[in-house]
Amino acid sequence: MDASPLTTAEWSRVNEITRAILSATLAGDAALHDARLKELRSLLAELKAAHRSHPVLLETEADFASDPVVRRNLYEQALRAAEREGLVTYLTRTALARVLLEDFGDPDRALDELMACEAEVERCADEAERWEWDELVEER
Repeated sequence: MDASPLTTAEWSRVNEITRAILSATLAGDAALHDARLKELRSLLAELKAAHRSHPVLLETEADFASDPVVRRNLYEQALRAAEREGLVTYLTRTALARVLLEDFGDPDRALDELMACEAEVERCADEAERWEWDELVEER
């Protein structure tokens, strides 16, 4: 199975909206941020209807969730879906580990997630992803 079922046009739209959210955040424009976040949520719901709850959609939703419990739950759902589909999990596990460390103070579970994807990181991750993984292991 392909890592992402999204077409180039769909993924471009997701990227456009997420960049706009980040730009609004950096500019301190709360109204634009909220409007674009609402737009992203709507688009993700539409894409989930078309492509089911694919891990990449769940992870993107988690990336922009403000509630740590919601973020953790979405990353866990994305992880389970990726495992069912036989997809790599290191990006999801790394994001989940960060939430577990920063929002839940759970270094043991964070380390479990990081160790569970160590081989994937060595095999698949780029330099920046390896650096982030290493940093999280050290923070733990």
